[in-house]
Amino acid sequence: MAPPPIEIVLKQHRSEWMSLSGVVGCGIGAQRGKPCITLLVAKLTKHLAAKLPQKVEGYAVMVTETGEIRALDPD
Repeated sequence: MAPPPIEIVLKQHRSEWMSLSGVVGCGIGAQRGKPCITLLVAKLTKHLAAKLPQKVEGYAVMVTETGEIRALDPD
């Protein structure tokens, strides 16, 4: 059975991941030429890594440490 579309998987899990302290973003990326879930974290700690999945509904999860992400002031 084929996994659901990755867009649906992201939508279903986004609020769960974004509620974790240290997760600053999530989206769709590619790993080895295949679509994957990308989780952006301010700082990847052992504690946070233990809470993040390695795979979700058949899709690999790629974690990228980005530092804090803040919106720029439009002015």
